[in-house]
Amino acid sequence: IANDLAGFLLQHPSVKRIFFNGTKAESCFRKHIAPSLKAGLISCLRLPSTSPAHASLTFEQKLAAWHIILAEQH
Repeated sequence: IANDLAGFLLQHPSVKRIFFNGTKAESCFRKHIAPSLKAGLISCLRLPSTSPAHASLTFEQKLAAWHIILAEQH
């Protein structure tokens, strides 16, 4: 059962971006949550999974990709 992220987003309209920790998180969101949201209100971005199982990228490459979250705050 998916968390009530749609309800959370309705209660917190200042949320403008969602960042996903890998492909599975993004696909679950798109399947279970996105259909109940108004299109175009929230921007979504998949980042590389932080899991050690996701070994196609080095830690440094993952860290560099995740720095976009800090850049979004400015």
